[in-house]
Amino acid sequence: VKLFDKAEDEAKALKDEYTSTEHLLAALAQDKGGAGEAFKSSGVTRDRVMAVLKDVRGSARVTSQDPEGTYRALE
Repeated sequence: VKLFDKAEDEAKALKDEYTSTEHLLAALAQDKGGAGEAFKSSGVTRDRVMAVLKDVRGSARVTSQDPEGTYRALE
């Protein structure tokens, strides 16, 4: 539950209307448990997640329930 709360905080900080997978990823990067430790050992930090996120989405905000479809990140 705390992870989802943190993800929601990330969404609010970015002024997004929906909580999305990218917010969960940023929250996981700060996790004090096993997932966070795995991220940390791989060099994944919140700052790095946010930098890549900015590259992918620019100044766009999450305003739909399917934001991943609008970024075309995998294409």
